[in-house]
Amino acid sequence: MHATPTLALAALLATFWALACEPAGPEGPGTPPPPTAYDVPFRSDAELSRELDALCRNASEAGRPLLVEFSAAWCSDCRRLHEMKQAPALAGELARWPAIVVNVGRFDRHRPLLAKLGVESIAHWEVMTPARCAEPIEAWPTVARRTLEVSSGAARDLTPRDLAGWLAAIRTGADR
Repeated sequence: MHATPTLALAALLATFWALACEPAGPEGPGTPPPPTAYDVPFRSDAELSRELDALCRNASEAGRPLLVEFSAAWCSDCRRLHEMKQAPALAGELARWPAIVVNVGRFDRHRPLLAKLGVESIAHWEVMTPARCAEPIEAWPTVARRTLEVSSGAARDLTPRDLAGWLAAIRTGADR
């Protein structure tokens, strides 16, 4: 007799747990959650190529280097870097940069680009000179590159001010 209430309670708890753990969008459980501020759009290779071309041309006209960030929403280092980018020192420096964030998915997107640039870990920043915009990004000169494992790796002690200083030094050196 005691098995029936226990089974009913277990079923009720299992249902509650499933509903509580299931992502809920505006239509309720089972619908995708709304995008967060961190969501980086997936682009096709052709879309990315067009956006990179426009970014290169804008950076070239402004006489500035450009920043390409390789990232993914699942990446703890990328999410931490996103938080760091909200800090005033880094946000102020980033406002001076033509930039794009490239969502690599689970390293299943833009694989040829990742291979040609040698990007093996994310979060990764590639600072490039806006030259030869008509050519693919792999042909653009790289000024600096940095893998930013700010949650899990050697860059754990890196601060937003440190990153802002690194970018400012590159930017001012490139402006000379």
